[in-house]
Amino acid sequence: DVDRQRMRAALEAAGLPLDFDDITTGALLMNVFEASDENSEGVLTHKEVADLLQATLGHFGLTEWDTRTLLTMANETDDGFIEYKPFTQAAPELIEAAQKRRALYNERRDGVPAEVTPEAITVTFGDELAETSRLMVEACVHLDPNDTGAIRRDQFRRILYNRHDRLSPQEIQMLLQYAPEDDIGNIQYTSLPEVLEQLRIDCIHNALVETDVKTLRTQLILLLRRQGLTADAQFSPYILRNVLLAADQICISRRLIFVILGMVSCNHQRMCDAHEFIQVACSVIAHLYDTEAFVKIADRLTAEGEAAQKQRELDELNAMVQGMSKQRAADDEEEEEEESVMDREQVEKHLIQYVFSLKDEKHRATLEWTRFYDAMQSPEAQQVQFSEQETRAFVANANVDENGEVAYVEHVRTWVPIIFELRKSAIYEPYMNGMAFDLEQDGLKLRDMVEFEGEFPLLPPEMRATVTKD
Repeated sequence: DVDRQRMRAALEAAGLPLDFDDITTGALLMNVFEASDENSEGVLTHKEVADLLQATLGHFGLTEWDTRTLLTMANETDDGFIEYKPFTQAAPELIEAAQKRRALYNERRDGVPAEVTPEAITVTFGDELAETSRLMVEACVHLDPNDTGAIRRDQFRRILYNRHDRLSPQEIQMLLQYAPEDDIGNIQYTSLPEVLEQLRIDCIHNALVETDVKTLRTQLILLLRRQGLTADAQFSPYILRNVLLAADQICISRRLIFVILGMVSCNHQRMCDAHEFIQVACSVIAHLYDTEAFVKIADRLTAEGEAAQKQRELDELNAMVQGMSKQRAADDEEEEEEESVMDREQVEKHLIQYVFSLKDEKHRATLEWTRFYDAMQSPEAQQVQFSEQETRAFVANANVDENGEVAYVEHVRTWVPIIFELRKSAIYEPYMNGMAFDLEQDGLKLRDMVEFEGEFPLLPPEMRATVTKD
């Protein structure tokens, strides 16, 4: 049958004997790993396990993306070794789940899906990925005094986790699978720009859960319940951030998490409605990770960029014809307009000195969460001219410590630069300014979640009974 054929093909690919009698997936993997474990130590390097899985699991209907996703679930030591016995015990169930997700995804796609090209990634995420890769490569170079182009795997992991403002936990896990390794397991960091681009392409091409609203909604609800879902379905915005950061069945960018949080409103009690959060998150994620919708957005941005370039060339020509005096007058007017808007450094200084420090009575550079939130609603905070969505995202991404406080200096210097970068992002800027027309033009519509309530309600039955009684 099909399963036995897959087993035989996998054994043959691994160079193992074909005389098996109903061998299980776990036993197959154990045989493959043990055959490579020449010293019988029970561990293999990450590269060894990755290569063996790619050679074996392709015969089970899994793609390279599926195998890499599976590998993120293996416990890896700091020095890059994987204890493969526990992994093989959990692998059969994980492989079966991956097969089902892949089959459902293939069924949902109608015909040949649109292809996301490197050019499409450049026009949508080019500046973001370029800045992220620049920062990552600089950090790697600092740890590579001999200029070998490679650093240890544990060093690379620490660099990734230190830039939580640039990469989501899901992206970090996948980058650790995508980053090229040499024979001794060191990461070759010089190709990081290309790796980041390919990861973003593959995320959209393999949006198994991201484009399955039903499954995505279920995962978010389960995470909300773990965060202490109550009958009123109300959460502090930073809890919703924690939910998206913990959503390990999807691989969305840190920028998108920031944007989604900016689209969820808060009430006068500083709380967000879980129903609205689920509706916004599911709708935006499913839309932006749909290949056809994404390609449509990229095509529109490309056309707009070309039109803008032509207009700039025309303006330059007109300036030459009409003379430089008129052009200087126009430039002076533009400078006056720009002076009325704070730049990034001015915003950071204003928030720290005139918004947060004035409320920091103990002078510890921290504020209790509610005081931090209220400070951003003050007239002083309005002077930085954040949009409503920018303010929401800014407060929702606060890292609230065990004492319920926010280190506001670090927070300002981390997230204000991101806000200024998002203002230049053609794909995200409409989301951060509530430009409904532009979003509808790209086909985004908030999905009605009522159809899923019957099968998997937000509130569990016992909680719903309490609400009805009240």
